[in-house]
Amino acid sequence: MLLELATFNIESVHIAVKAGVDRLELCEDYSIGGITPSLSFFNEARKLFHNDIFVMIRPRPRSFVYSDDEFERMLQNVEKFIELGADGFVSGFMSEDQTINKKQLGQFLNVCQPLPFTFHRAFDQILDWKLGLDILLKYGCARVLTSGDGRTADEGRNRIVQMMEYVKGEITILPGGGIRSGNLQTILKLCSPTEIHTAGILEENLRNGKFVVDEDELLKILAMIN
Repeated sequence: MLLELATFNIESVHIAVKAGVDRLELCEDYSIGGITPSLSFFNEARKLFHNDIFVMIRPRPRSFVYSDDEFERMLQNVEKFIELGADGFVSGFMSEDQTINKKQLGQFLNVCQPLPFTFHRAFDQILDWKLGLDILLKYGCARVLTSGDGRTADEGRNRIVQMMEYVKGEITILPGGGIRSGNLQTILKLCSPTEIHTAGILEENLRNGKFVVDEDELLKILAMIN
């Protein structure tokens, strides 16, 4: 089973390297849900981490409805990160009616090719999840990061199972959102995912404003999935 670690700073990258993490989702600013990392942060991470690095492309927090100007800058960022050695991308595109913006999705995928694309947890805002998955399948997305119909993957685990059954392995359903060692076993038992996503940041660190993965927690998670 593959572990993807959401990573917000270079300290977490060092810990990921030491622990043997399979893949990074590279972004910045955990407090607002993650935004596009700086090019300098990516360059530092790329020198240290030799497995796959997927880059989040999200220019700002809040809504996932992007103007034409915002979206054009997102495409330009993709091209820059490809030149620097990114292995894949993570993003999401919504319309005002809480459906996927198919025009932006298609254009983004064209720029990403041949690198894989993950539709991130913006997906959980979609009213009709089956229609949403049909769109992602049609456009050739590699995976969707989701907590199902819950605030966390643990709360939404039954929906995650439904999603996995619906796509029949044609797209990777990547459980994410609040996954920690304390709830991981339940998710593994019920969902049997091929990949999981976590930031591995404990509440104690969050209270102190320290958005760094907890090394002991990360090692516990890796031991559980291996």
